[in-house]
Amino acid sequence: MDKFDKTVKELKRLEPQDRARKVQRYLAKCQCPSCPSYTDCAKSDNEGIFCLMGNSFRCINEIKGCNCPACPVESELSMKDDMYCMKGSEFENRYFNNLR
Repeated sequence: MDKFDKTVKELKRLEPQDRARKVQRYLAKCQCPSCPSYTDCAKSDNEGIFCLMGNSFRCINEIKGCNCPACPVESELSMKDDMYCMKGSEFENRYFNNLR
């Protein structure tokens, strides 16, 4: 089991308020707002940390570059994918998208 899997299991065991605090720590390290693909719409909707929360629901529809490989969150959690704003969270990409 890699770091990402361990973190997901840990987050699932936490109470909602503790889980929210832990996610906020990752949000503080998030590089999404500095990405070339990040839009003013995403900013006004407070979208970000796509690697954990999932893709942009309405604001990002074109990849103009990708900061994911250099993001400390992706590195810290041993994530394997990128372009989460369009493709969905690491969890989705590992466990759901591969079933299609």
